[in-house]
Amino acid sequence: MTTLIVEAAVALTAASAGAAAGWCFRRSTEAKAKASPEHAPMTSVDSEQDAESNRQAAKQLLTQVHALTTKVSSQVGEHNLRVQAINDQLNSGEALDLDTINSAVNRLVEANAWMQQQLDSAESKLESQARLIESHVNEARTDALTCIANRRAFDEEMQRCLDLLRIERVPSCVMMIDVDFFKKFNDTHGHKAGDEVLRHVARALKQAAGGSGLVCRYGGEEFAVIMSGLHAKDALPIAERCRAAIGTESIAYEGKTLHVNASAGLSEFTSRDTMETVLERSDEALYASKRGGRNCGHWHNGESFVPFVQAMQTAPEEAKPAAAAVATETSAKPVAAGPTLTDSTTGLSTREALRDDLQRRLASMQREPHHLSLLVVQVDRLLDWTTKGGEEACTMALRTVAIALRGVTREMDHAARFEDDAFAVAIHGSSIEAAIEVAQRLRHSLQSARPKLAGTPSQITLSIGICEAMPGDDSARMFLRSQAAQNTSANLGGNQIATHDGKRIRLFEESQALA
Repeated sequence: MTTLIVEAAVALTAASAGAAAGWCFRRSTEAKAKASPEHAPMTSVDSEQDAESNRQAAKQLLTQVHALTTKVSSQVGEHNLRVQAINDQLNSGEALDLDTINSAVNRLVEANAWMQQQLDSAESKLESQARLIESHVNEARTDALTCIANRRAFDEEMQRCLDLLRIERVPSCVMMIDVDFFKKFNDTHGHKAGDEVLRHVARALKQAAGGSGLVCRYGGEEFAVIMSGLHAKDALPIAERCRAAIGTESIAYEGKTLHVNASAGLSEFTSRDTMETVLERSDEALYASKRGGRNCGHWHNGESFVPFVQAMQTAPEEAKPAAAAVATETSAKPVAAGPTLTDSTTGLSTREALRDDLQRRLASMQREPHHLSLLVVQVDRLLDWTTKGGEEACTMALRTVAIALRGVTREMDHAARFEDDAFAVAIHGSSIEAAIEVAQRLRHSLQSARPKLAGTPSQITLSIGICEAMPGDDSARMFLRSQAAQNTSANLGGNQIATHDGKRIRLFEESQALA
């Protein structure tokens, strides 16, 4: 307990440094932005005072956490000295009467009670500081003027979408939006009116996007909408709805009725993309809209620029070259045929079906918290089965594991073929400890199966990785943790169970000892 609190305090100090620095930087950046020509003027004295105020606030936060960790460290040292003194007395070799022993024991109990009180107090203060830091972190991801996600949140979501595509083949699209003639509008109506326009754009985009995308302020008068889980053909109607919403409603400002329109460019992520390349295509599509007379949107399909309205009228088979490219590059099933829900070899679900179900279960956890665990199960040395017995032996091994999975899971659980040599199982209502028991039963059931390989009964062993859902998780994060644990099991020779608690990976024996 003592070590845990001290380590937590030290970790929180490091987290505080990052959060406070980011908060301070953001506040400083906002001050500079307000001092720019596009905003109301601010004197250099005001700017310096704001910057100094932000520095002092961040410094005060760091000082408070540092003082707390120093105090806890000192109290732990004092407690250790008391315990050591009592221990030395009891082990001095002198003959001790019962009263002396009772006195020593009482002093030890009092010392432990005092230490527990100090630790409880420190824990309470750490929780308070953690809440303050979380508040600053959330603030650092929000644009102050429009109250939507800022560039930092945009970058994080873009990277998440790239990871989703790489790991789970989940499609995503990004649309860049630019307010038409914004500089001229500012010059005509003033910078305060310009700020009101930016707030109007943010509101319109957020309302039009609904839950279909993350709306961000990219910078200046440029906005973005990231639509995770959608191919271009599905994102196009949302993109046009968002873009058109900006010019649909008028803006009332100081007795005036103002109107603005916007141009947009959309692109879909491909497996070869980096953040820069997908944004480059969206920007090129945006400039195609500007060249096309503005107040319109274009989709970059990988070869040319197609107006939103025209693309939405195109047959689905013709309207997704980018999605087809993803399917080809990642060896996924053809997109045009629609998602397949059952794996033909094992009869289990496909990874896509499991991913969607896992995402729904995670969403339900937000409404009603409960346990949810994920197993990734790799068949050790499956290539040996193919080499020695051909495809029939490989298929038999996979089906044997699938049958064992059905036997150890419940109807409410969800097992799927995850990779060529791997399975995944979502276990509803189960903690990581309960998931370990499922993994143990699975391994035990395979010990007696022993299908024949080249005429010889052979044992199938598994490398298993397990994680439990955490607050803020999505399916990609859970798969990443379970796969990392499974890779550890495989790298240690296979036939192992490893867990990932969000911070570190433990082999099953260690997890059991610490449970």
